[in-house]
Amino acid sequence: MKLIRTFLTTLVPGLFVASGGLAAPSALAAPTAVLLHPGGALVQHESVITPDADGALRLVLPPSADPRSLDLTVPGHSVASLRFEDSPALEASAVTALVARRDEARRELVNVSDALADLDARRAYWRQPPVRFSGLNPLNESLSELDDIMRRRLASFGQEEAELRQRGEELTRQIEFFTRRIAQAGGEAGDGAPLTRLAVVRLADSGAATDSGAEASAASAGKSGAAPLTVRYAYNLDNAGWRPLYRLEARPDAGRVDLSLEAELWQRSGEDWSGVPLVLSTADPRQGMTPPSLRPWIIRPRPAASPAPGVAPRAASQMLLTAAPEMAVDAVMDSSAAGAAPAAPLYLDGAAFASWDVGPRDVPAGSPLRLPLDHEELPAEFSYLLRPSLSAGAYMSARLDIPGPRYFPDGEALFVVDGVSVGRAPFSLSGGDSRIYFGRDPQVSAVMTRNSQQGGTQGILDRRQTYTWDWDIRVSNRHSRPVTVRVEETAPQSQDEQITVSVSSSPEARSEAHSLIWNLDVPAGESRNIRHTVSFSAPADMPVQPGR
Repeated sequence: MKLIRTFLTTLVPGLFVASGGLAAPSALAAPTAVLLHPGGALVQHESVITPDADGALRLVLPPSADPRSLDLTVPGHSVASLRFEDSPALEASAVTALVARRDEARRELVNVSDALADLDARRAYWRQPPVRFSGLNPLNESLSELDDIMRRRLASFGQEEAELRQRGEELTRQIEFFTRRIAQAGGEAGDGAPLTRLAVVRLADSGAATDSGAEASAASAGKSGAAPLTVRYAYNLDNAGWRPLYRLEARPDAGRVDLSLEAELWQRSGEDWSGVPLVLSTADPRQGMTPPSLRPWIIRPRPAASPAPGVAPRAASQMLLTAAPEMAVDAVMDSSAAGAAPAAPLYLDGAAFASWDVGPRDVPAGSPLRLPLDHEELPAEFSYLLRPSLSAGAYMSARLDIPGPRYFPDGEALFVVDGVSVGRAPFSLSGGDSRIYFGRDPQVSAVMTRNSQQGGTQGILDRRQTYTWDWDIRVSNRHSRPVTVRVEETAPQSQDEQITVSVSSSPEARSEAHSLIWNLDVPAGESRNIRHTVSFSAPADMPVQPGR
C-alpha cells in the first residue's frame, strides 16, 4: 500500500487556534509509520481515543511537531475545531527520565557543596580550638597527645576535601551530559519541566451546516461520544532526519570498486520509536506543491567595467567530476510490515525522489543511529590523469560500469584504495556510467622537462618572429601491474589570423576542447616518453604575448 500518497490525499487539515491552557494528556501513541528525509520526518499515527466528558479528543504530539502540518481525520465524523495546548510531558517519556537523572545529580552536587562548607568550618575549629591551656607545661604528655590528634585530624581533612571535590567534578560532568542528552532527545535545555504539545479536537454532527452551530454540535457530540473513536493523523517533525554515508574502496587488481552505503539517522521527538515501519527518502514528499516561476531572460550589452564571466576550474583533486541530476524516485511505505522482523532495505524507484524501505526499526531519541542500506561490487576501468605542466602527480580514477540507471544521493564518502584510507569528500552518483577520483597515487608520475626554448626572426621581405618550445614528458609506473594513463596539456590557441601555431608530438596527441590528450599503457615498473614541440610565428613588428 502506498501509504504516503494515501494519507496525503485523504487527511483533512483542521483549523488552528493557539491556546496556552494546560490539560492532562492521554498516552502518547506510537507512530504507525515514519518517513525520514534529510530535513525532517513525516510521522503517521492511528490511535483509538475516548472523548472527554466535554466531547473533546486530546492527542499528544511531540513538542517539536509542526502544528501547521497536522493532517487529521476521524472516520465517520467531521472536525469542528482544533486548538493546541502545552502540557507536562508524560512520566514515561525519554526526556522525563533524563530530566529525573539530571535533577538527582544536581541534588547530590548541592550535598557535596554543603559538605565542603562544613569541612572548612571543621578545619577552622581544629586550627583555632576554643579551649585554653593556660598554665600547662608544653612538655606535658596530655598536651603532646592532643597535638598529635590535631595533626592527624587536619591531615584527614585534606584527603576528605580532595574526594569531595572529585565527586563534585564528576557530578558537574553528569549534569552537562544529561543536559545535552535532553536537548538531543527533543526536550528543553534549560531548567524548566519538559513539555509536550496537546491537540484538542472537537467534532461536529454530521448534519451541522453552519459555523454558528459548531459549538452546539460539539456539545452534543460530547454527551453521546463516550465510545472510543479511531483517529488518523500525520505531522512534520523538524528535529529529525538522515544523511547518506558512503565507503568507496578501489580495488584496481580486481578491476572493481566496492561501494557501501549507510544511513545515519536521528530523531529528537522526546520519545523512543520502537518497531516503527521506516522509510528513508531523499526529499520531503510534502514539498514542491507548485512549480517554480520562470525568470526573465534578458540579453544586453555588458558594462565596460564588469569582468567577463568565467567558469571556475575543476581541480584534478576533486573526488567527483560529474554532477547528480534532479532526483527522480518515489517512496512507498507499507504499514502492514510493522510486526515483521527487520529485512534488508528495499530501494524504490518512482517519479519524485529516491527512498529505501528499511522495515520496522527501533530509533531511540537523541543519539544518531546507523543502518546499512546497500553494498555493491561495481566493475570499474581504472586509469590515471596527469597534467605534468602543473605537477608530477597522478590522480587515480575509476569509470564505473553501473547496471541500469541508478541514483545515489549526495552524502559524505570515505575513499579507500586497497584497504588504505585516502580521505573524505562529498559524493553523489547517477546514471549508468560515472568517473570517480581517488586522489593522488605516488607510484605513478609524469615529469615534464624543457629541452629548449628558442626565438628569432626569419624572412627578408616578409619578416616574421618565431618561437619554439621543445619538451620531454616522462611517465613512470612503479606499480607491479600495468597502468593506463591519460596525459593532458593545454593546446595553444591563436587569437589573431596573422599568428600561426603548429604542434607536433610523438606519439601524436588527440585534440579535445582546447586540450592535447595522450592515452598510454605503461607496463609494470617501466616508463614511457612523450616528445612534445610547440611553435608559432607572427609578423616581426607585432607585439606578441607568448603565454609561456
